Amino acid sequence: MLFFVEKWKVRQENSATRQPRDQARIAVETADDRKASVHEEVTIAIVTALPDEFRAVCEALDCGELLPSKVRRGRVFRLARVTSCCGGHHLVAVTLLGSAGIQQAAVRVVSLARDFPNLQYVVMCGIACALPNPQNAETHVRLGDIVVCDSNGVVQHDRGKEHVGRMEPRPLRYPPSAELLEATLRLQALGTRPWEERIEALEARLGPEWVRPPESADELKDSDATGPIDHPVDPARREGRPRLFLGPIASGNTVVADPARRNWVRDTFGARALEMEGSGVAEAARDLSVGYQVVRGTCDYGNQDKDDSWHKYAALIAAAYTAALLSEVPAAGVDAGGAVVEPLGQASAAVLGYDDFEAVGRAKAAELRRHLDVLDFGAASEKADDLEAWLELRTAHLKEDLVKDCYDLLVDVAYQQTKLESRSGSKPDLSKLRRLLSKIEDAG
Repeated sequence: MLFFVEKWKVRQENSATRQPRDQARIAVETADDRKASVHEEVTIAIVTALPDEFRAVCEALDCGELLPSKVRRGRVFRLARVTSCCGGHHLVAVTLLGSAGIQQAAVRVVSLARDFPNLQYVVMCGIACALPNPQNAETHVRLGDIVVCDSNGVVQHDRGKEHVGRMEPRPLRYPPSAELLEATLRLQALGTRPWEERIEALEARLGPEWVRPPESADELKDSDATGPIDHPVDPARREGRPRLFLGPIASGNTVVADPARRNWVRDTFGARALEMEGSGVAEAARDLSVGYQVVRGTCDYGNQDKDDSWHKYAALIAAAYTAALLSEVPAAGVDAGGAVVEPLGQASAAVLGYDDFEAVGRAKAAELRRHLDVLDFGAASEKADDLEAWLELRTAHLKEDLVKDCYDLLVDVAYQQTKLESRSGSKPDLSKLRRLLSKIEDAG
């Protein structure tokens, strides 16, 4: 009898010990489930290449929670919730590359898509070399300015064919996503510059090392043999504030500290800034059907005077602009009017007439459809209504080149400007729209 009593006591002790272990296991499983759901909620990722860039973005977005990667041991993201202008919010993951470079950035974007299955946009944010043009104030980028991609996107300046004594450029250009381009243009058109208020707040929070250097520190030289070059008079520039430039951004795997090479890149590609990750982000995003944008703060002139004195401020202004840009993008599942909409999937695409959905491409078809919903020239032209109706009824018969033409129109800066002019009551230039309609009528 005593034997059975002792055995019962041992069982009770084991049960009491097992219960906390089971509760701990359940708690861990619950935490893992929650983290898995968080990975699915992330729709935007921001890539940075330097610690100063990473810190500036985390401060600008008020990042809080840490999230470990599902696909790479030891990698951790910082998370932020960014309120959208149309209601709802974005869950944003911020990551820091181990080293700078096109390949490193491309690999990280691919890894991000594996970590976050519902990823929609990737933004490359950080510092860059300014590409000044003293002969033209409109394209003269100075230190402490902000450069953002326009519809020309990122161009890899060191991609081409090497001939004897010269290099033949063979760049690839991929435009940023239409949604991010529209948000960029809206920020410019509104004229309120919401990033400037963020810049002031970040300077106060991060301390004097991050404050804008004095204007006397912005000195442009072309070689050791020449003195400083005068900056052109620019009525659009305000003292002590960054000027915003939209244009192509040149990307390469080498650090440029040669004024001749810098000027060649500017003149050959019409670029406004020079950096080392953007083309990797653009190519990977295109392959993954993910939208991208590149935002840069300028910190040097790519010459012999290249140093780190403008690094922190350049990282800060790029982060402040990125925060303002993300706030201007409608949250996933919310349209520009604040209404909840369903994402375009395979089934809904078939209903809309995308019979050859895979051939056309998921991203292009989805972006085309989303922009048809907001295509509006007001009363400026009945042709706009014709275009919308034609695409609505006959998308199934579109050839891929015509879909590309439509896509190119929708992301084109001139087209976006036309929409803004139409809505402001002025008479827009509809020549590009008319040319596209002529091609469509010929194809029909």
